[in-house]
Amino acid sequence: MSDYISTESLREICGDGPTLKLLSAKGGTRIYVPGRLTDDHWLIGVLGQASAEALVKYMAADGSGCKVELPLGGNGQFGQYRRRLRAAVAGSV
Repeated sequence: MSDYISTESLREICGDGPTLKLLSAKGGTRIYVPGRLTDDHWLIGVLGQASAEALVKYMAADGSGCKVELPLGGNGQFGQYRRRLRAAVAGSV
């Protein structure tokens, strides 16, 4: 079983920039958040050290890892739909 985390919650925990990077890289998928970060963990590469530590502290507060379902990022189907809609509206004006 996985936990779900909203974009808003991710922004509160990690900040805007790191959240956008994470959702661009892994949005719409399930990730594993470890109970402890290693120096070479991919979360650090995507989020940065401080934001990765904040996410681990929030999601795995008891020291055990967990699976987390991420919302779709801007590269997901809904994001593509919104871009196409904006382009269509801009072209018809």
